Amino acid sequence: MDFISEHGYISPGEYECLYAEAVRVVRERFGDVSEPYVYDGRRMCTVRSVPCTEHMMFELCWNEEIADQIMRERQSDQSR
Repeated sequence: MDFISEHGYISPGEYECLYAEAVRVVRERFGDVSEPYVYDGRRMCTVRSVPCTEHMMFELCWNEEIADQIMRERQSDQSR
């Protein structure tokens, strides 16, 4: 498996850049995307009236495999 980051983990700054890119791409594709907001301790965006988690935004931008990999590599950074 290739890593998103050359280190095998995504730093908080890298994660935020990936999330901002996902929001931008999803907004281009679907048009109706809210600004990110926090609900019940989780960052969300509403896409065409559907609340979406960070993972869902990555899926909409890229695909489920990449979304899972981003979340795994983020978890690797948090365990350091």
